[in-house]
Amino acid sequence: RLAIDHDGGIRVLWVDNPGMPRALFFARLGSEGQLLTDPLRLSLEGVRISEYDLAPDGNDGLDIFWATESAPDGGLYHLRLSKEDQLTSENRLLIRDGEEPTVQTSSDGMVHLAWVERRTLRDNYVYYALFNPLTADLGVPTQVGLYRTATGLVSYPPVLGLDQKTVYLLWASEQRGGGLSPGEAQTFVVSFPVNSPQFNEPVTVDIPSHARPEYHVASGGLPYEQLASATAGWPTSFLYM
Repeated sequence: RLAIDHDGGIRVLWVDNPGMPRALFFARLGSEGQLLTDPLRLSLEGVRISEYDLAPDGNDGLDIFWATESAPDGGLYHLRLSKEDQLTSENRLLIRDGEEPTVQTSSDGMVHLAWVERRTLRDNYVYYALFNPLTADLGVPTQVGLYRTATGLVSYPPVLGLDQKTVYLLWASEQRGGGLSPGEAQTFVVSFPVNSPQFNEPVTVDIPSHARPEYHVASGGLPYEQLASATAGWPTSFLYM
């Protein structure tokens, strides 16, 4: 993951396994990609990391959220890096048994945080709370969703989206094909007002099943001008995979 400072500085975070349990590392790069600092391990020693996400603030600070691979070994941790790459908040267990963190920062500086807790082998409970980076306080968690896994089903954990009024959480599941059986996949979304988190049943996102959809001119309430050209073909493979 890359974080770009206001002055163009580049910070990169990645996961590696150099003779130790898989850990989270950080380094600073120059504008030409050259390494300016030695890699720094951010996660706790001896703890195996799974997923992480980061929330930049308006002063080039970074709030970093990471989770242990096995929730009983800890859960979801938080740490903070200053603009000068100094640890201003050490690793702290924020949510016991929390997994799969996903975050967005709103215009008021608050961090919107969602995560997963697995109560049983198949049940994945999705939680949401506000995190205040100034005080490092976590608001009251609210369960906002639930999805289930099954044998042979590949799940893709929630990703949080945010606009001025609404919080969105999207996740997906994939049943891979075998032999003569075709595979299939579904994407789901839940949403709720920014100031009123609540549980909702997920809605299926209608994504066309064909690989190369046709594009048409459209208009709506969002301030977009053009999503894709109907004459230029498909702009990237990502849009129709």
